[in-house]
Amino acid sequence: MKKELKEHKEIEVYRIENNLKQGPYYSEWSWQVKEHITENGCPGPYNDCLEDILDELKNKDIKILYGFTSLEKLRDWFCDEKIENLKSMDYNIVKYNAKKAWEGITRTQCIFIKENESK
Repeated sequence: MKKELKEHKEIEVYRIENNLKQGPYYSEWSWQVKEHITENGCPGPYNDCLEDILDELKNKDIKILYGFTSLEKLRDWFCDEKIENLKSMDYNIVKYNAKKAWEGITRTQCIFIKENESK
Protein backbone atom coordinates (compact mmCIF):
# COMPACT_ATOMS: atom_id res chain seq x y z
CA MET A 1 0.00 0.00 0.00
CA LYS A 2 1.26 3.46 -0.81
CA LYS A 3 2.20 5.62 2.15
CA GLU A 4 -0.03 8.50 1.00
CA LEU A 5 -3.23 6.49 1.47
CA LYS A 6 -5.15 6.79 4.70
CA GLU A 7 -6.57 3.56 6.07
CA HIS A 8 -9.61 3.46 8.38
CA LYS A 9 -11.04 0.54 10.32
CA GLU A 10 -14.64 0.30 11.53
CA ILE A 11 -15.86 3.60 10.05
CA GLU A 12 -19.15 4.96 8.74
CA VAL A 13 -19.02 5.61 5.01
CA TYR A 14 -21.54 7.38 2.76
CA ARG A 15 -22.32 6.79 -0.87
CA ILE A 16 -25.01 7.48 -3.45
CA GLU A 17 -26.69 4.44 -4.96
CA ASN A 18 -29.95 3.19 -6.44
CA ASN A 19 -32.20 0.31 -5.30
CA LEU A 20 -29.94 -2.15 -7.12
CA LYS A 21 -26.99 -0.94 -4.99
CA GLN A 22 -25.38 0.62 -8.07
CA GLY A 23 -23.55 3.91 -7.78
CA PRO A 24 -24.10 6.70 -10.32
CA TYR A 25 -21.00 5.73 -12.31
CA TYR A 26 -22.60 2.38 -13.15
CA SER A 27 -25.71 3.68 -14.92
CA GLU A 28 -26.46 5.21 -18.31
CA TRP A 29 -26.25 8.56 -16.52
CA SER A 30 -22.59 7.95 -15.67
CA TRP A 31 -21.24 10.04 -18.54
CA GLN A 32 -22.95 13.13 -17.07
CA VAL A 33 -21.52 12.44 -13.63
CA LYS A 34 -18.06 11.83 -15.08
CA GLU A 35 -18.30 15.09 -17.02
CA HIS A 36 -19.26 16.89 -13.80
CA ILE A 37 -16.36 15.50 -11.77
CA THR A 38 -13.87 16.23 -14.54
CA GLU A 39 -15.06 19.86 -14.65
CA ASN A 40 -14.69 20.11 -10.87
CA GLY A 41 -11.28 18.44 -10.67
CA CYS A 42 -12.45 15.34 -8.79
CA PRO A 43 -9.98 12.52 -9.39
CA GLY A 44 -10.86 9.04 -10.55
CA PRO A 45 -9.65 6.14 -8.38
CA TYR A 46 -6.55 5.59 -10.48
CA ASN A 47 -5.72 9.30 -10.35
CA ASP A 48 -6.06 9.23 -6.56
CA CYS A 49 -3.40 6.53 -6.04
CA LEU A 50 -5.94 3.88 -5.05
CA GLU A 51 -4.85 1.46 -7.76
CA ASP A 52 -2.57 -0.67 -5.57
CA ILE A 53 -5.23 -1.42 -2.99
CA LEU A 54 -7.88 -1.85 -5.73
CA ASP A 55 -5.76 -4.42 -7.51
CA GLU A 56 -4.92 -6.22 -4.27
CA LEU A 57 -8.57 -6.52 -3.23
CA LYS A 58 -9.76 -7.53 -6.71
CA ASN A 59 -7.10 -10.27 -6.81
CA LYS A 60 -8.52 -11.61 -3.53
CA ASP A 61 -12.04 -11.44 -5.02
CA ILE A 62 -13.16 -9.00 -2.31
CA LYS A 63 -16.12 -6.80 -3.24
CA ILE A 64 -15.37 -3.13 -2.80
CA LEU A 65 -17.52 -0.02 -3.05
CA TYR A 66 -16.71 3.64 -3.55
CA GLY A 67 -17.87 6.27 -1.11
CA PHE A 68 -16.91 9.06 1.26
CA THR A 69 -15.86 9.17 4.90
CA SER A 70 -18.26 12.04 5.63
CA LEU A 71 -21.43 13.59 4.23
CA GLU A 72 -19.50 16.81 3.73
CA LYS A 73 -17.03 15.07 1.40
CA LEU A 74 -19.90 13.47 -0.53
CA ARG A 75 -21.59 16.87 -0.94
CA ASP A 76 -18.31 18.51 -1.96
CA TRP A 77 -17.86 15.86 -4.65
CA PHE A 78 -21.36 15.90 -6.15
CA CYS A 79 -22.75 19.33 -5.12
CA ASP A 80 -26.41 19.86 -4.17
CA GLU A 81 -27.63 20.22 -7.76
CA LYS A 82 -26.15 16.85 -8.83
CA ILE A 83 -27.46 15.17 -5.68
CA GLU A 84 -30.97 16.44 -6.43
CA ASN A 85 -30.65 15.22 -10.04
CA LEU A 86 -29.61 11.80 -8.78
CA LYS A 87 -32.47 11.69 -6.25
CA SER A 88 -34.92 12.41 -9.08
CA MET A 89 -33.59 9.22 -10.72
CA ASP A 90 -34.14 7.13 -7.56
CA TYR A 91 -30.65 7.40 -6.11
CA ASN A 92 -30.27 7.92 -2.37
CA ILE A 93 -27.51 8.69 0.07
CA VAL A 94 -26.79 5.50 2.02
CA LYS A 95 -24.67 5.03 5.13
CA TYR A 96 -22.58 1.88 5.47
CA ASN A 97 -20.55 0.53 8.34
CA ALA A 98 -17.24 -0.24 6.70
CA LYS A 99 -14.95 -2.94 7.93
CA LYS A 100 -12.06 -1.10 6.26
CA ALA A 101 -11.79 1.99 4.10
CA TRP A 102 -8.94 3.66 2.25
CA GLU A 103 -8.89 7.31 1.21
CA GLY A 104 -6.84 8.40 -1.76
CA ILE A 105 -4.17 11.04 -1.60
CA THR A 106 -6.68 13.87 -2.14
CA ARG A 107 -8.76 12.66 0.86
CA THR A 108 -11.95 13.12 -1.16
CA GLN A 109 -13.24 9.66 -2.06
CA CYS A 110 -12.60 6.28 -0.54
CA ILE A 111 -12.94 2.63 -1.37
CA PHE A 112 -14.31 0.34 1.29
CA ILE A 113 -15.27 -3.15 2.35
CA LYS A 114 -18.73 -3.10 3.89
CA GLU A 115 -19.94 -4.86 7.02
CA ASN A 116 -23.62 -3.98 6.85
CA GLU A 117 -25.71 -1.06 5.76
CA SER A 118 -28.35 1.30 7.04
CA LYS A 119 -30.46 3.88 5.24
